[in-house]
Amino acid sequence: MTASSKIGIDFHGVITAAPDFFRDFTRLASARGHEIHVISGGSAQTVRPFLENRGIVWQHLFSLLDYFSALGRVEHLAGGAFHVPEELWNKAKADYCRDNAVNLQIDDTPAYGAFFVTPFCLYDSVRRTCRLGEREVDFGGSPAQALAEVESFIAAQKTKK
Repeated sequence: MTASSKIGIDFHGVITAAPDFFRDFTRLASARGHEIHVISGGSAQTVRPFLENRGIVWQHLFSLLDYFSALGRVEHLAGGAFHVPEELWNKAKADYCRDNAVNLQIDDTPAYGAFFVTPFCLYDSVRRTCRLGEREVDFGGSPAQALAEVESFIAAQKTKK
């Protein structure tokens, strides 16, 4: 096990695409000492009940909408829509992961990856895989096997430092 690793997981398009898988993955990861950071564009008020109702384990929940609202950077539009400048929005997850020493972010939005110094695993919800550079992690089978592959990658990254 990679002790005390921090794993970031995107909410929309990742957890929502396979909630049963990520329930088991996060339970196992947490039981093995990993810290789970759920990172979402949506408000914590709407994300939290989804996570709780599906038994998904997390220690930290970061909402871009809540963060930018607190900074006064959200423009509220008609019909409940909102706008945050794209350059701020697209790098916010990367900044959060860097500032909180997250070891790996699992996300389905390729545009965000350009801003990351934290290793970025590009999740494909159709194939249920996650691309880590040249490596592909299978998120369609056993959560234990996927976690073992994630742990192996994180351990290798820690060794490089």
